[in-house]
Amino acid sequence: MRLLTRLTPPGRPPWSRSFLTSVFGSSGPGYVGLPGCHRPQDFPKLAQAAVEEAAAELKDSPKLATPKGIVHALDNASNGLCCIADVAELYRQVHPDRHMHTKAEEAVQLVQNFMADVNVDDRIYRYLRDADHPEKVGDLTSEERKVLVMMREAMEHEGVHMPPAEKEKCLELINRELQLVFEAHPHQGHIGPREGWHPMRALEEVPKAMLASLPRQYDVSRGEEMVQIVPDTLAARTVLRSVTDPAIRKDVFNRSREENPAVAQKLVELLEVRRELADHRGYKSWAHYSRRDSVLVHHFPEKEDAVQDLLRDTWDALAPGIKGELEGLAKIKNQAGLQGALEPWDVEFLIQQQRRLLLPNVTEDAIPYFTFGNILRAVQELLMKVFNVALVHAEPHESEVWHGAVYKFVLRPPEATEDSSADLGVLYLDPFRSASKMVSAAQFTVRGSKILADGSRQVPRTALVMGLPPSLDAPLSTAEALTVLHELGHTVHSLLSKTALQHVSGTRGTVDFVEFPSHLFEHFLFEPEFMCAHAIDPKTQKPIPEQLLHDIQHRRKLVGHIEMSNTLLHSLVDHSLYVKPLQSSTIAGMQSAVDASYASLSKDHDLTGAYGNHRLVDFLSPPVPSKFDHLVHYSGTYFCYLLDKALSCHVWDRTFKGDPYNKQAGDRLRNFLELGSSEPRLGAILELTGESAPPGSPVPLEALLQDCRAQDSG
Repeated sequence: MRLLTRLTPPGRPPWSRSFLTSVFGSSGPGYVGLPGCHRPQDFPKLAQAAVEEAAAELKDSPKLATPKGIVHALDNASNGLCCIADVAELYRQVHPDRHMHTKAEEAVQLVQNFMADVNVDDRIYRYLRDADHPEKVGDLTSEERKVLVMMREAMEHEGVHMPPAEKEKCLELINRELQLVFEAHPHQGHIGPREGWHPMRALEEVPKAMLASLPRQYDVSRGEEMVQIVPDTLAARTVLRSVTDPAIRKDVFNRSREENPAVAQKLVELLEVRRELADHRGYKSWAHYSRRDSVLVHHFPEKEDAVQDLLRDTWDALAPGIKGELEGLAKIKNQAGLQGALEPWDVEFLIQQQRRLLLPNVTEDAIPYFTFGNILRAVQELLMKVFNVALVHAEPHESEVWHGAVYKFVLRPPEATEDSSADLGVLYLDPFRSASKMVSAAQFTVRGSKILADGSRQVPRTALVMGLPPSLDAPLSTAEALTVLHELGHTVHSLLSKTALQHVSGTRGTVDFVEFPSHLFEHFLFEPEFMCAHAIDPKTQKPIPEQLLHDIQHRRKLVGHIEMSNTLLHSLVDHSLYVKPLQSSTIAGMQSAVDASYASLSKDHDLTGAYGNHRLVDFLSPPVPSKFDHLVHYSGTYFCYLLDKALSCHVWDRTFKGDPYNKQAGDRLRNFLELGSSEPRLGAILELTGESAPPGSPVPLEALLQDCRAQDSG
């Protein structure tokens, strides 16, 4: 099996531009294998052709009058459109050339406009509505039945079935929501020109290179040079973690807690528009709409609010550990001779002090054993041993990729690693940071799994884009290494998918289901048998000592309960703002809803109860709504991170922990991933342990709690 061994394949400069000038109809495979796409202007041409082909597919014919016919016709049309639009969106996000962005955007817009028309086409809707009848769906597979319902509901959400006036109102709300999503997106912390200035002499713990990049001025009245710290920046986070002066930390902390008024007002408007739109669609709230396919909600059909119950149960389980960790930080403050009780702006600083005190020789930054090359080779072995598939490095054609340092891998059976006709999936990997990227870590499905009209299988293709240091051997932080494994979990889910319809291929499913594989993959980082054989220091060629791997993990868990509470509080705020209307559509009304959610979470462990001179919640870095970007994009489903962390801990403990190449568990997981998102059930996740999990069985939390607890070095 060929492994990844070099940064830039020979013959391709880092910023190859030859594909920008190649002629239409080049013999090359086209961008990420898209036939006929070799120049920016090819995107709108292909999009127009795909629109015309989709329109022909959806013309009236006898096949549309059958359930199977209408499902496959729409999936075929959608597949042709997505194969263009998804590649165009990828290039719009990652390509360095502005002309490419413009043409890719044209293609995306062409496809979106056509799909918007289809979504309100009465004729297509009548076919779907008539097909979705108990007497007609008997010959559909479960996958076809699911997609039929998805298609019908998607059209109904656009108002296709409503009277003209209501339909017009629905479309008006949809357009307003799209505009507000853009306008309510959080920006870097705001600060006035006279605010946030601090003496440079008091910032000696901040790296000099960072200080040199910050705004500075000489204060004549003080006779010293001053530096401005803008909230919510890396510099601000560094101050909170390292600067000894509590007055400076307090000022930076308090500014970080301030709402951005302009963004907050747009967010309030977005909440109101989404509430109105959910009501127009027949849902109790926007949360009920966004969770309509949630595996958690469907697992507990009798519960009035399964998400609130999950948040309450998890908080009650975490609270004792949180209080214990805060008490430990208070002791460290006292031992260090720092005056006063524990304050919220002390927490990050004291966490770093605790880590230096207990594990002085361990860091989570730039670990030489954690390199992208090492992790990728470890995952290649994992795929071979657990799933019996080979991830093979293949040389891409110059016209196939957007950058000379983009790698191509193919997933093949181990007995056919040189046979391109045996491809199970194709991965384009763009791991290193560059100024042209609009994303820092994202997986793009550019072609879903699907059975084509001739009976052949469409091979899934996906692109993984990250912003890592530009070398296979560059040391990564623990957070970066975890991100690599997280995104590779999404990637494997996409590539192993074997669905018949691309609508439910890979990660095209409800968010609390598709986030599970990515969370499960994170656990491999600290599994000695998995990492120690591959985590090799490029300079010394020595593997990571098992004790060091343990200590790095131990360092992360010294305040594991506090860290997990951050995910819980973000989930709680997201839940509270979307499950009930605001009492007043104002910034104050939004904050009142957030405070009410803290107060109502638990009677036994009151988040708003006094803890020293503050509320308990103030020590746990609760989100500021106008700075919480997931509030815009996840809109009622952020709880998925908490849920899938708990589920992944539970499954990991009973499958791969201590046995990372467990073949029996691997077979169950591969079968699970091959279904893509066609059968999303919480029970299916729990059943990866080999045990049954009927609807209503509890969400297991014990493994999550164990994962939060620090284990002493041995």
